[in-house]
Amino acid sequence: MTAIGTLTARVSLPSRLRDALLASALVVIAGAHAWQAVPIDHHAEERAHAMEAVQSIRERINAAPPGADVYIDNERFRGVPALLIHRPDLFPGLAGVFALYFPQPVVDGRRVFFVIWDRDTLVAAKHGRKTGSFVVGPGGRAKQERVPADGPP
Repeated sequence: MTAIGTLTARVSLPSRLRDALLASALVVIAGAHAWQAVPIDHHAEERAHAMEAVQSIRERINAAPPGADVYIDNERFRGVPALLIHRPDLFPGLAGVFALYFPQPVVDGRRVFFVIWDRDTLVAAKHGRKTGSFVVGPGGRAKQERVPADGPP
């Protein structure tokens, strides 16, 4: 920008010519962007994974009796980048999906808990995150019947 300012200060061009050059430059720049534009990635595959996970969670919740506590074995969520799949301490799988799509840990009168077996993931999920209110370790499960990962028998 400094170079253009210096050049325009040294070279006096008629205003019509300056306007025409500016318009031409803008057309060239806009055309180049349109020609080389990368389409917006709407993450359709990731959205589909998320909706499948939400549906799976809903099915497990609905399989429990009304008013019961629901215990769901946490699983990795494949709808996130590889870094997050292999770092459940950063995104705790189904428990993370639940935190994003469900505003409260009580759904249709059933309190939902996610059982996390990995200690590091459990500690990370409890540390100052929304997931802290509904994740438990394997010993934190009540004596009530829980819904296994593959649904009711």
